[in-house]
Amino acid sequence: MRQWKFAAGLLAGVLLVCVAALAVHRPWRGSGCPGRTDHTLVVLGDKDVSSGRQRKAEIERWRGPGGTRAELRELSGVADLQHAQLAATAQDGGCGVDVYLLDSPWVAEFAEAGHLEPFGEPVGGLLEGRLRESGEHAGELWAVPFSADAPLLYYRKDLLEKADLDPPTSWDEVWEHSRTLLADPSSGLSAGYAAQLAHYEGFTINALELMWTHDSSELLDDDGEVEINTIALQEIRKKLGDSRLIARDSFTWHEDEATRAFIEGETLFLRNWPTAYRRLAEDPSVTDAGRLAEKYGVTVLPGSGVLGGQSLAVAAHSPYKEEARRLIRALTGYDAQNRLFWCGGFAPVRAEVYDRRSPQTCDAQDSDDADGYVARLPPEELETLRTAVEEARPRPNTPYYTEFSRVFQELLYCDLQPAALVTACPQKPGSAPEFPDDLEKRLTEALRGR
Repeated sequence: MRQWKFAAGLLAGVLLVCVAALAVHRPWRGSGCPGRTDHTLVVLGDKDVSSGRQRKAEIERWRGPGGTRAELRELSGVADLQHAQLAATAQDGGCGVDVYLLDSPWVAEFAEAGHLEPFGEPVGGLLEGRLRESGEHAGELWAVPFSADAPLLYYRKDLLEKADLDPPTSWDEVWEHSRTLLADPSSGLSAGYAAQLAHYEGFTINALELMWTHDSSELLDDDGEVEINTIALQEIRKKLGDSRLIARDSFTWHEDEATRAFIEGETLFLRNWPTAYRRLAEDPSVTDAGRLAEKYGVTVLPGSGVLGGQSLAVAAHSPYKEEARRLIRALTGYDAQNRLFWCGGFAPVRAEVYDRRSPQTCDAQDSDDADGYVARLPPEELETLRTAVEEARPRPNTPYYTEFSRVFQELLYCDLQPAALVTACPQKPGSAPEFPDDLEKRLTEALRGR
């Protein structure tokens, strides 16, 4: 019965991806692109959930030579479905698309498949760290970072202060603070840490970050083969087996569900991206920015976080390649990046935004209330955000990253779960005494597209 449920769940997931892919708006089909006369550049990518839909507004604010305009066509906000939609459009010829908005790990895949045009001269002024390399593949620049994402650790500032505890600077302190507050019934907490471990890309990201709490070694050795410390995996499984430390429902949570549980007072800590700060303003007990800052705090995720973010790339079949490059340079320039942070809450890719800290006046329609308030990271946390981005570690840069992630989830999703958790796994969760002997071999093969 368990195997049947697992197969049914897997089939349902495949069908969902297929339906999502078919839902993409594709003006033309086939390998050829007929002439276009509207001269409006189309950016295809992630759903804009920012304050006032600032990303969409910034794209539509742009004007190119001769009055050229641009528009954003939005896809699913769930990474796996979004990838399927983007891939379906690109494989169908990419007609009607001038710029792809891609999660950084997808750049190599789309470049290798011939869906992207080399960008040319690099954009200067970007943050230090691995972010600068996120648009490169095989020694060439294919995409330019547009938004910088790195995980942050959100915490209940009011509860820590009441217990006379400082924000954690290590994972040991995360667990210790959790135990301390959970021992106090008045805290109302049911668990310490909220992760995103549902069966999607978030599982790969969160699992890697938890692995690095026990072993900070690189995922790939000098020969490009995957190295997994199974002792670290066993330690993670122990932590996940303690539902008081890591919320058991994390195995069903995406970003939104984990944030909702945190807001509802279920957990002391939340691992999430910078844009999650805006969601905290939905807490009914928070009536203004001052109260928001009193109740919630944010710091760098201890150890190493996975580098996220999205990049802009010129579509190979676009008839407006030079205009697309101008658009990308404008969207990654200081003015656009400054507006996107102050009015939309997006983590900037340009160092100058962090250095100058020059607040941007936001229109009422771009705000979260009538007074022009935008629920985004406070200015004093810009350095926290910068540190998180510059110290984050990238996922493997390979055209086969999505296959690697799929196999990673297939091999570890069930075996990392505690035995008491009921999911649609073919075997009892956590029942395997050891992890697969060929774990590293299969992940290496996936990484190489075999």
